[in-house]
Amino acid sequence: MKACAACGLGEIIEVPGKKYDPRCKGLTLHDQRRSAVRNLVTIAGIPERIAMKITGHKTRNVFDRYHIVNAADMQGAMQAWEIAAQNLPPQSVGYTVGKTSPAGTVGQTA
Repeated sequence: MKACAACGLGEIIEVPGKKYDPRCKGLTLHDQRRSAVRNLVTIAGIPERIAMKITGHKTRNVFDRYHIVNAADMQGAMQAWEIAAQNLPPQSVGYTVGKTSPAGTVGQTA
């Protein structure tokens, strides 16, 4: 909170009777950390594991709470997938299950 106040991004508000529990008006380090996570991963495209190291998140659970995904993110991801799917090489339609023997019969081994 002191850093935000020193930069002019917020203001510390003293709470009567709670000397060590002040409140903050404006941006907090929490707000800035959440924005950093979102910008690193969503905008800059940095892999999440590297973003976790940069932001100091030690657990995936906490990182996921900071990395907010909205409807526009989901829509953009699906559009990217549609473009990528159009450029995939053709796939075979079926596949054979089981082992094939040298004679070519399925399910039997030599």
